[in-house]
Amino acid sequence: MKFSVVVPIHNEAKYLPYSLPAIYRLEPDEVILIFDRCTDESLEISKNISEKFGNKSETRYIELNKPSMDWKFG
Repeated sequence: MKFSVVVPIHNEAKYLPYSLPAIYRLEPDEVILIFDRCTDESLEISKNISEKFGNKSETRYIELNKPSMDWKFG
């Protein structure tokens, strides 16, 4: 069975070393990491973890850096 995992991330550098390896152990076909205006090292940490654990999964990185009016009222 093929499946993808989508992970929204906002300043999660502290928790990524615990959560991402667990996700990669599931051996998904694709992992999509969405970084929502992160101001910490979440992206760099995620890339390091993906290189170490994500050899069977395709990993996509999406960075959202522009503030949106819709987000404030959503």
